Amino acid sequence: MGKKKSDRKYAVIAAAVLLFALAMLLGACVGTGTGPVNTEAPETAVPCFHEDKVWVDTVEATCTEEGVAGHYVCTACGDCFDRDGNPAVDLRIPPTDHDYVFDSFVWSGDHTTAKARYVCRNNAEHIETYDAEVTGGVITEPTCQHTGSAEYTASYDGNVKTEQVTLSTVPHDFSIPEGNYFLLSACSVCGAHTTTRREGEHTYDDKFVIDYTSEKGEEIDRIFLEVVSEIEKNILAPGEEAPAFVKDSELYKANKAFENDYFSKFQEQYDYMVGQNLICEVLYFVNYGDRALASKFGDISLAFSNVSAEYYTLYALVYNTRFRNYFYSEEDGWTQDDIDKMVSYASVYTDEKMVEANAEMTNITNEFYEIMDPAFSDKVPELYEKYIALANAFGKAQGYSNYLEAAYDLVYGRSYTPNDAATIRTYIKKYFSEILLTLAHAAGQPDIDDPNKLVNLFDLQGSVTFFNSGIACDAIYSYLERLGSLEGAEKNLNFADELNTVFKTNKYFRGIYDTAFTGTIDPLELTIMYFSEGYYSTPTALVHEFGHYMNEIRNGSDISYDIAEIQSQGNESLFIYFLNKYIADNLSTNSEIPRMITLNMLLDSFSTILLTAAVDEFEYLCYTGTYDGTDPAIISILSDGKVDASEFDSLFKQVLTDYGIAGLGFEDYWRGVTLSSPGYYISYAVSLIPSVCLFDKAVEEGLDAAIESYKRFFTFTDEDRNLSFEEVVSYAGLDSPFDESLYIRLRDLANDFAAGKTIFEN
Repeated sequence: MGKKKSDRKYAVIAAAVLLFALAMLLGACVGTGTGPVNTEAPETAVPCFHEDKVWVDTVEATCTEEGVAGHYVCTACGDCFDRDGNPAVDLRIPPTDHDYVFDSFVWSGDHTTAKARYVCRNNAEHIETYDAEVTGGVITEPTCQHTGSAEYTASYDGNVKTEQVTLSTVPHDFSIPEGNYFLLSACSVCGAHTTTRREGEHTYDDKFVIDYTSEKGEEIDRIFLEVVSEIEKNILAPGEEAPAFVKDSELYKANKAFENDYFSKFQEQYDYMVGQNLICEVLYFVNYGDRALASKFGDISLAFSNVSAEYYTLYALVYNTRFRNYFYSEEDGWTQDDIDKMVSYASVYTDEKMVEANAEMTNITNEFYEIMDPAFSDKVPELYEKYIALANAFGKAQGYSNYLEAAYDLVYGRSYTPNDAATIRTYIKKYFSEILLTLAHAAGQPDIDDPNKLVNLFDLQGSVTFFNSGIACDAIYSYLERLGSLEGAEKNLNFADELNTVFKTNKYFRGIYDTAFTGTIDPLELTIMYFSEGYYSTPTALVHEFGHYMNEIRNGSDISYDIAEIQSQGNESLFIYFLNKYIADNLSTNSEIPRMITLNMLLDSFSTILLTAAVDEFEYLCYTGTYDGTDPAIISILSDGKVDASEFDSLFKQVLTDYGIAGLGFEDYWRGVTLSSPGYYISYAVSLIPSVCLFDKAVEEGLDAAIESYKRFFTFTDEDRNLSFEEVVSYAGLDSPFDESLYIRLRDLANDFAAGKTIFEN
């Protein structure tokens, strides 16, 4: 039976008392000095016979403390006895003292100093150190790219130790100018350039997000119905004329209330969807191949298509109300031509079949974006055949003969028709085809049939982009500083400062999808640029897109695409001219290098003009099914008045043959552009021609004179925003692409440089 808790308690107390007594007795034994212990009892004490003794083990001495020998202690009187029972005389054991021996050397972090470490053999916790003598040093200095080496020897009292040390690479020493977020800086240690520029502020990270939801879609639909309901209250009765515009009348005020309280609310939703569509497209391109983003992009682009249909439906409905002459007033900038175009365009969206066709066109485009390599996909011709049929129906519903005519006018804002463009295409074929081979040979590329041998702008310095080359960035920035500022707007816009702002606020994106573009999100007042890796992030690609960027932040995005492309491609042409002197001053004394770059620009420009004109003619044939030429192969393909999916490839190859650029690797080019940008590519041709004219002007009159002409393509809006393409070109001091003499002059320019002409700054 176990003890009770109370019994246990008293047992513990008794044991504690006994231990305390033994401790007191032990203290008495060892605290008596060196003489014998006094065991004599007082006269009145009872004699002790030491019958009950306990053994106390030895306490060993340390280096610094005495020990106590093992002994017996009488539990009755506390007297101490040795192992044989004799009274103890002195139980103390003297300290042993230290016995230090060498253990090791302890090095400093850089191995330039060391301590000799000694450890006591009697107690390993007792350690002493002494300064050692260190000799040796660095054998190989480290750099930004390679580790170094060193050797050090420590010695003390006959002990010696040598250590080999690896020295870590040192950081790059980049002196990026304070406040500059674009330039890359050369490392003062190794001379290398880095892909790292000064970290931007990521100003728009919290705004550049996809936040569209199905609930948001329902809200937009509700606002649309509210606007429609208000419109229906003001519909004209059969035979009723829309009231004439009278400033400050009751109807004037009622229309303003309608615009502010109803139409503007839906305008905000439309602008929101424009932004969401662009944001989603950019993020999809950045992360191309992400299935979740692809699905989101499909959903949002379709929702945007539906909201666009609702938006233009409202314009059509308002035209049939008593607000017509107030809503579409001169006071708000409407011309009769603007009104006619808008009503024609908008009326299509009141047709349910056309709304469905527009949605299906969007689906086809999204399906095309999902194709990783259009050049090898059998699906592209099938999609293009369907798209043409839907698009032509869409164009005809708007009063045009085909979609290409509608796109020229309504989408791209051109002041000429596809039939007018045929004149330009005729001149291009007549004067430019013959010089391509001449330029290729002059550029040192006799094997023009091998597209891989076409010179790339900076291949002469290596394969670089503005993401990884300090030389490229410095050239771009120096050029933009030479451009100076655009004056005459609300504020002066300095080219170099604005590029720095783009990189400071991170208004650019890098992605996987192979393209480059510029876009504006109006609700965020944000203009961004997108670049894929490689070809679409070369120095000329940035200069090109930055021309678009400068226009959009100054004039907005509703500029004719032909003018917009002069703003970008003209920037490239002047940049190439600038590079001639820049390279000679900074990179090479070899005069052939600037000349080769000039030849490459001319070769690229003329081949692009020929290629994009060929794309436009190919699209014209596909959308119209008609052909006015004499090529028997094309006549045969169009014998039934249309082009089938199986005939697209052969038709495009034949068109390339007519333009003298067959066999250059462009045979699949139509597959990548005609679905993503239908009707667009003539803008490249008609804008590149004035762009090469800017280069020619720089050659003849100097770079500053050409820059002044170039800036007029931005500032013409200060004079008259509604100038036609030809009027803007004339305003800039250049000849029209409809003028045959221009083609002769540019052909002669190319031949001069092919024959050995070089540029001299004047």
